[in-house]
Amino acid sequence: MSKGFRGAERHVAELAVAQARHHEVLLILRADCADAGGRSIRDQLPPAGELPGLRVVTVGPGLMAPGIWSHIRRFRPDIIHGHGGRAGRTVGRLRPFLPGRPPLLATMHLDYRRRWYQNHDAVVATTDWQAQEAKLGGFEGRIVRVNLWFQPHPAPDAGRIAALRAEMGAEALGATVLLGVGQLIREKGFDLLINAVRGLDRLDLKLAIVGDGPEMAALRVQAQDSPAIRFLGFRGDVKDFYHAADLFCSPSRFEPFGLVFLEALHAGVPVVASASEGARMILEGVGDRGVPAGLIPSQPAGGLALAPLAAVGDADALAESLVLALDTLAQARAAGAPLRPSPSLAAYSQAGSLEALERLYADLLDSAASNAAAVVAGSKAGAPAPGH
Repeated sequence: MSKGFRGAERHVAELAVAQARHHEVLLILRADCADAGGRSIRDQLPPAGELPGLRVVTVGPGLMAPGIWSHIRRFRPDIIHGHGGRAGRTVGRLRPFLPGRPPLLATMHLDYRRRWYQNHDAVVATTDWQAQEAKLGGFEGRIVRVNLWFQPHPAPDAGRIAALRAEMGAEALGATVLLGVGQLIREKGFDLLINAVRGLDRLDLKLAIVGDGPEMAALRVQAQDSPAIRFLGFRGDVKDFYHAADLFCSPSRFEPFGLVFLEALHAGVPVVASASEGARMILEGVGDRGVPAGLIPSQPAGGLALAPLAAVGDADALAESLVLALDTLAQARAAGAPLRPSPSLAAYSQAGSLEALERLYADLLDSAASNAAAVVAGSKAGAPAPGH
């Protein structure tokens, strides 16, 4: 895994804990997995010994350390499940030397690259575009679509929501809070969002950005003349903020999946986004965006976004989508009909995804057993008869 704690790391932590309730799980992490702020996947794992089925070890620095081989050799797994290209490539290189040659699969958290996964029996694609990339890239094993999941979060009480709105700058009655959540890196496009908001003549609009990352200093400079823009840093209570916001925006240049969309929609906050891969997959799905019938006749049919998805990397297009969304919000308020999206998110349940992975594991183990039996049968058939 990479350093820090983001969507992929959250998924691996939740997966390991869930599987360790029914299986013996060895989780191998890089020793330098903490980011500059000291956050890492280990923060989300139970203390050693609390969950008997889970054992966590570290190797490193990086994932090329020889300790990986020794840990796997001692554990003797029935199956190996890597996450991401770096882990996939490392374990793929070790595979010929592993006892028993256990089935090997990996979950793709970014794009498909043949050199990362060429020695694998299967890859798990969390999006349709990843599955298509693996197919076009000539992957010879199984390609299985399994969604990432999100964990439903209870809504905070009214007092907590009021406190969060004040923290986001919405002390005044009637203020509109626009929320952005994510790591502050170029791919997330927060520079585009800041430019879009600065270009709007909306005195009531407050932008709150929750997250941390290497672009923080540059973004603060960019927004220094805009008192309506606040940076709240990394927050462990980030899911509460969705419930306190009036509108959520994802301006990403690249968003492979986008758990933020699921968290926002679950909280019932309307969404505006750029047309990233994750936005197109999730926001063009089935559901009700929460706009009362006839309120905005020009609203596009279908999809969950409150306004058309903006062109990727285009701050002006993002501003246009924000204007349409803000106008819709204002008209809904005037009509006494607050906007609350009500999408169908059953496809992103943890139980469903865990069941899909269990089926894949069973299929891979059955195939491995059949192949081993065929090899034994072939060896016996080719052996000379007794006495010859």
